Amino acid sequence: MTDFVIAVKSTIDKVGKDLSTSLGIPDFVDLDDTVNVADVLSGTKSAVVWRFMNLDEDPIDPLYALSFMIGIKTTSDVSNYSMLNFISTVKSNFSVSGKLKIRDWSGTVVPDMTTDMGYMFFTDSGVDSQVLDRESGVRMLTVEARAARRI
Repeated sequence: MTDFVIAVKSTIDKVGKDLSTSLGIPDFVDLDDTVNVADVLSGTKSAVVWRFMNLDEDPIDPLYALSFMIGIKTTSDVSNYSMLNFISTVKSNFSVSGKLKIRDWSGTVVPDMTTDMGYMFFTDSGVDSQVLDRESGVRMLTVEARAARRI
């Protein structure tokens, strides 16, 4: 079970990092990263931000419910057009009924590209209110999903 939690979190991390790279936004930070998040949020550059919220057996293992948030911090974004363009891109990557292979991308092991640890299926996504207006503009998208662990 512990390996599966790490695989789910690292899969979301990898997708977010790939997304930030494809958008040309070099900074990508987990909002729970107490070492780096303050510098990124108070900095002058745009950044992709995310937070892994929960992964719960539902109803029992190997089936899970999970949610995470992914968003962007923008600077010098008159009328928030860059932010909303990013949110549209993110929403298309996590579209309802889409699925994602779960692999361990944590760096503690080499991902096995021939066998997936399971799949996550996106069930809902919604844009949250903008936060942190005084430091920076951050808009998040909350993604709900179901996961099935390969047994």
